[in-house]
Amino acid sequence: MRTSSWRLLLSPFVLVTTACSNPECRDNEYRIADICYLKKLPDAGPCGTSGCDRDAASEAEAGSVSLDASKPDDAAQAIADSATAAPTADARPEPPTSNGTPEPSGGGEQTDAGLASLADGAVVKDNCPPNACNPGGKCISALDDWTCECATGYSGTGTQSCVDIDECAGPHVCTHASWPCAQTVPGGYTCVGRFAEWPIADSTAPGGPQPSFSATATTVTDKHTGLIWQRELPASYPGCTCDGACGSGIGRMCTHPEARAYCEGLTLDGATDWRLPGLVELESLLDYSKLTPTSVVAIDSELFPPPLGRTAYELESWETSDLRWGVNFTFGTIGFIMNPAEGGGSLVRCVRSPAPTGALAGGARRPELRFSTDIASDTVLDRWTMLRWTRRPSRERLSWGAARTYCRSLGMEVPSQKQLLSIVDPALVPTIDPVFGETAPDEFWTSLALPMEFTMDQSVPSYWTVNFANGSSQPVNPTEPPYVRCVR
Repeated sequence: MRTSSWRLLLSPFVLVTTACSNPECRDNEYRIADICYLKKLPDAGPCGTSGCDRDAASEAEAGSVSLDASKPDDAAQAIADSATAAPTADARPEPPTSNGTPEPSGGGEQTDAGLASLADGAVVKDNCPPNACNPGGKCISALDDWTCECATGYSGTGTQSCVDIDECAGPHVCTHASWPCAQTVPGGYTCVGRFAEWPIADSTAPGGPQPSFSATATTVTDKHTGLIWQRELPASYPGCTCDGACGSGIGRMCTHPEARAYCEGLTLDGATDWRLPGLVELESLLDYSKLTPTSVVAIDSELFPPPLGRTAYELESWETSDLRWGVNFTFGTIGFIMNPAEGGGSLVRCVRSPAPTGALAGGARRPELRFSTDIASDTVLDRWTMLRWTRRPSRERLSWGAARTYCRSLGMEVPSQKQLLSIVDPALVPTIDPVFGETAPDEFWTSLALPMEFTMDQSVPSYWTVNFANGSSQPVNPTEPPYVRCVR
């Protein structure tokens, strides 16, 4: 007598009962009472994704049934008829339940709360308990059991719990000491001070987020970045000697090691977790709408007054890296100060990180998942700022007017300076993620125009550029036009 194994395939579309000529169960099947049952829903074909060996004769002998799930009454009746038909020589008993009683074949008559509908007229028991695998995964129901499928940043797939991984204890992308690894929400981590993790607020980009702050007597909180800033700078920094190239009096500026020590030792508003800011964090304070012929500062001087006892900002604030970046709030330029081994000093404004949130649609923030490429449009979405960029820059150097025409032909615009600075990665050379393809270590246009009063030739406008050779930014009227990378 031919031995047959019965298999039941449940899908959202078609219910199929068939007998296979294979007597043995496969790896993706359970054996109960000499009957094979699938561990999970197959993608296609009876008996699992690999199908099974069968021919027309064996199908006819087994009495295969194919039902249209769009007709639930017909489907339920056919299943019931199949279950009550006289057994054949090849028929197998119904599989037992966990308490040893037979499980009905037809799904249409099951009404228990523990049954999940897979199709009209077809149900399967859902073994997942409430809140199983939360918050780091989803529950996968199997026959009389369940397991977890854990999200990125969690371990435990195949078990019954998902555990947050300490990314900073294992491989991660925060390999430079200037931007240390820090865990954020479960499943996420970041390199502190290296990336823009917020909507880009820019007073020179109409229609986008605008700068918004709240202040106390001693601190300022940026409502977009969540960063908490030291509001007033002291007349003299404790512990700063400012010798060498400083030339402005003991304590009025700090060398880089002194600046780091000053911030880490600062107690302000009862908080002690102050640190040096990163470049993109300092840049978030730039506000070029404040730059006028009578007030040459690119920062809100009411929120952030000049250092005590002074009428100007004088120089830059430190940022952490080997070549020590700086942001000059007197005019708004960005560049290197000097190698710390050569001496020199600067003002310093300390910052605190907010309580970590890090949540994004579809998961927590992870630097390696920041960018998403759309092949069809050849664009890159920054999931942290929600700006979409052309993956490749213009092939040729363009005048500013030609650059604007080029971008608008793509349904995009020339980016603002702060938008373009948001994709600068100071840990890389060129200073941009490789997801953007080959990028020349050169200057790129922004839409930020220098007020005509500041231009050398007051009949020709100048625009800020960003140089991806080193991440610097300044207004230029170049003899050789820059490239452009468009945004929307």
